[in-house]
Amino acid sequence: MFTNKIFVNKLINDPDNQVQVEIFKLLALSEVTFPINLIFNKIYNCNKEIRAAAILNMKNLDIKSIKKILLTIKHLSDDSSIQIQRSFALILQQTIKYEVKKIKKRVITLLNKSCKMSQDPIICKALHEIRRM
Repeated sequence: MFTNKIFVNKLINDPDNQVQVEIFKLLALSEVTFPINLIFNKIYNCNKEIRAAAILNMKNLDIKSIKKILLTIKHLSDDSSIQIQRSFALILQQTIKYEVKKIKKRVITLLNKSCKMSQDPIICKALHEIRRM
């Protein structure tokens, strides 16, 4: 689908936010994976649509990337903004479904704490969905 990495990189970093959103949405339909640091960078973007589109691409992460997410789970602490906490909860919801029981339990414990502390409906819904898997 997208063979020219330089062109894709240019589109992902286009100054027009809508271009970034659309390219991430298209890439989410493919099997293309991104370096985890690029995804993290977009998750911290001030534009809500870019954050949401970047999260769509988390489904293609490998186990190493998921472990990196778990190592940086401090983003679910009450020190982080609610948008960042929500983004990480949604990432975990999308990526954890194929993981071993031990990792799922750890994620559930972390999200449970975050849900109780924030009482945020998005974080609590992500927790509920993970428990149902």
